Amino acid sequence: MELSQVAQLKEVSSASKAEQAIAEGWTLISIIATANGDKSYPTYILGKARDAGADFFTSD
Repeated sequence: MELSQVAQLKEVSSASKAEQAIAEGWTLISIIATANGDKSYPTYILGKARDAGADFFTSD
């Protein structure tokens, strides 16, 4: 998925939550290291694509 196709982003802090989101249709975009004091841990960035026929700039 290209970033121009992303309609929603979310972060999760565990591999199991990332796997669950992927099973629900989310795509893994990136894994980044997040620091909290002396500890660092992975943060999973997931994206969900907008509908293929949707026009991002369309307004009501």
